[in-house]
Amino acid sequence: MKYLNVLFICLIMFQMTACNYVKTSHIDKDFNRLLKAIKKDDESTIRQDQYQIGLQIQNAIEKSKEVLNHRPKLEGRMTEVVKESEVFVEKNTEILEAWSKKIEARQKALLDIIQLLGQRNHDMIFEGKMALSPRDLAINESLIFFTLQYMRELNDKHMLAVMPLSLASLRKEFDKNDTIQIFRDKVLDKYLTLVGVTKVIQRDMEKTLWKLSKLKEHNVSPDFVNENLGRHLNRVAKRESGKQEQFQHMHDDMDDEQKSKYEELKSEYEQKLAGLSFLYDPNNTNKDSFLMDALVIIGNLTWGMVNTAIGLGAVLGTMIISPFTRYVDFPTFAISASEQQIYVDVSGMGPIPGKMSLGLFELDNHSGYYFASGHEAGHAKQSALLGPMYLPMVLLSYAISGHSGSFMERWADVWATTLD
Repeated sequence: MKYLNVLFICLIMFQMTACNYVKTSHIDKDFNRLLKAIKKDDESTIRQDQYQIGLQIQNAIEKSKEVLNHRPKLEGRMTEVVKESEVFVEKNTEILEAWSKKIEARQKALLDIIQLLGQRNHDMIFEGKMALSPRDLAINESLIFFTLQYMRELNDKHMLAVMPLSLASLRKEFDKNDTIQIFRDKVLDKYLTLVGVTKVIQRDMEKTLWKLSKLKEHNVSPDFVNENLGRHLNRVAKRESGKQEQFQHMHDDMDDEQKSKYEELKSEYEQKLAGLSFLYDPNNTNKDSFLMDALVIIGNLTWGMVNTAIGLGAVLGTMIISPFTRYVDFPTFAISASEQQIYVDVSGMGPIPGKMSLGLFELDNHSGYYFASGHEAGHAKQSALLGPMYLPMVLLSYAISGHSGSFMERWADVWATTLD
């Protein structure tokens, strides 16, 4: 009976094309409220641009929903009869592939928007100094978060539509049929890729929420961003729980051998997608080895110790000043995103958001944990190599070419490391 249940689900998922399969009202309400607040935000210097990007997100979502809500009408059905299922596969494989490609093409517009917003959040007036205000960074990050939330909803619906076909194709009766086996490989590849993509999106959402939480802690995130996100997270919590139960119920229709095979394949796909992120990464050129990380750290504790000592002095200075003013936060520490320095949040110690590298210390002033960390790792390598000559060389390069044209900054870009 359980196979018949799966096949019945498989049938109705694609044949009931008239109903609205994809609904996003649970996201729309909070996103629309956010857009209205952006449009009225007098404190933002780029509110019109942000509002237009919000409208682009809405347009891309509607186009994606249109494709998902008009699923193809399939000919025939998959049953326990191998020949009948083979005919079904022959008639419908190209139809299903074309439908999936349409969905992917529509969702690429959302990925492009995430990349655009991320790039703008990393734009600099000159190296290490951000172009946008912390307030505008927070608004852009909230737009990124909602775009990811929409992407996850669309991806889950795509996955839910493909799942019955992937489960139905696992019947042992089909193991000796080449046509159905090819179909099985394709549909399983699609389904497991979608499962992996959902996890990638979830990781990116968590990273984005972490950035927003830090901006909120520093009181630079607008109230309307904080309120909308809080309301939205409460709204979707129960829905996500119910969605997971729905997926689990469909997996329960597999026997033990199928479950074992499925979990093995799922693990392989998760490993393939482990390092993937849809967020903008300005440092995607090279990732340093463990040996390089170790050499940079050792170098900044020996030959480059003077730079590390100056960085420590800046941290201690922040600790001393912060209790006497509400504008300077008490420093918080972490391993830097580049894994070659000690990240220290010294927000409030300067008028312009940005980062500074002093030996082992990556000092952050309202720019965020991930911002320019790869670039600062390039400076950490310079410090380890040049030792006491590092800061004089930096000042000399600024005197000759200015900050933006400095050969030390260009050198740091070349030696920048890719973040995980």
